[in-house]
Amino acid sequence: MYVDYILLFSIGILLFFVILYIFAYFEFRTKKDPLSKKNYGVSIVVPIWNEENTIVDTLKSLVEMKNNHKGDFEVIVVDDNSTDKSYSLATNFAKRYNFIRVVKKKGQRGKSESLNEATQIAKYELVGCVDADAFPEKNSLKYITGYFDDKTVGAVTTKMVVKNPQKLVEWFQHIEYIFSNFLLTAYGGLESIYVTKGPLSLYRKNLLKKIGGFYSQDITPTEDMEITFRIRQAGYKIFSSKSARVSTKVMPTWKKLFWQRIRWNRGSLINFAKYRKMAFDPQFGFFSIVMIPIVSVTISMLAVIIYYLITNFYSFLSTFITKIYWYIYLKIVPNPFVAIQKYFEVNPMYVLSSLFFIIIIAFILWIVAYIVGFYESKEKITFKHIIILLLTPIIYTPAQIFFWASAIFLQFTKYKTRWR
Repeated sequence: MYVDYILLFSIGILLFFVILYIFAYFEFRTKKDPLSKKNYGVSIVVPIWNEENTIVDTLKSLVEMKNNHKGDFEVIVVDDNSTDKSYSLATNFAKRYNFIRVVKKKGQRGKSESLNEATQIAKYELVGCVDADAFPEKNSLKYITGYFDDKTVGAVTTKMVVKNPQKLVEWFQHIEYIFSNFLLTAYGGLESIYVTKGPLSLYRKNLLKKIGGFYSQDITPTEDMEITFRIRQAGYKIFSSKSARVSTKVMPTWKKLFWQRIRWNRGSLINFAKYRKMAFDPQFGFFSIVMIPIVSVTISMLAVIIYYLITNFYSFLSTFITKIYWYIYLKIVPNPFVAIQKYFEVNPMYVLSSLFFIIIIAFILWIVAYIVGFYESKEKITFKHIIILLLTPIIYTPAQIFFWASAIFLQFTKYKTRWR
């Protein structure tokens, strides 16, 4: 009984946070990207490792970006000793453009080290990270660079959508990214962004050097999240562009998605624990007063929900097996209608008042959040979107809970982080 109340409290807390995000979004939804007063020089870094299927298209999108940027521009491709054709494809493509450089990785393997090596040789004051399977829109820099006119801005990130989803697992991620664009806008309004996304984010080069660059995977499996904490500790702000957008490829199989989310979720656990002393420190503004406590509590509430589901499933399964055994032993044919009737006779108030009320509230908030997400993502709602939306709470939400449960277990067992 007490666990039931804890579950309801945990779900209520999560719903409260969603309401807070919705209010934050509508408070700041009219905010526009500032236009830059100068033409910034931009160095785009593209770390690659076995990206032969996408690297050429990524570089083509960066050529379009260069053609629509008024300032100086360069692309630095850092190959982390790929075993496929990535290096040769990038090298052959770069021969046609004098602003693209392709270099072989020198130091320790890993995306963080690739970014750090490129930062050291970058020519210009703004350094951007673009994943080798991401495709920024050609006008993206126009909407990003204006933020850096404010000398206290250290980084700017962008909205993401999935490029040409085909498989069901890709469509679920597409819907998830649409929802995350709603959250990103709300976080931006609260000045509480805690991830500078890999598909397209820009940083001040001198700031990256000042704080020691990106940490290796031995310290954190999510370098794009961890660095936001140190940027804020250095006294800088982080924003998200309202109009800049990047499309990206996503995990094409459930297995690859599983290991990606394990890394992401473990990164959240590690980073928020590592920088827990920033919580409630007024010098870091809303980020420390609102975001760190909210995310920390959210993770705790997810843990409660996961514990509840696991224990109740075990209890249900053991009771079910015991009853089946006695039905077979006593040669009794069970009547499912009687079982359902008894359940509602015993738990009418719980089912009708508590659970039903929460489901209705959650459904309304879910609809509002996704409508906003589609608007912010510049996506038109199609029939296929509606089908995937309806399937999300049935298939994808339980999968996400499973990802979180697995991440918590693997983190406590010290299992080595897998990247692929």
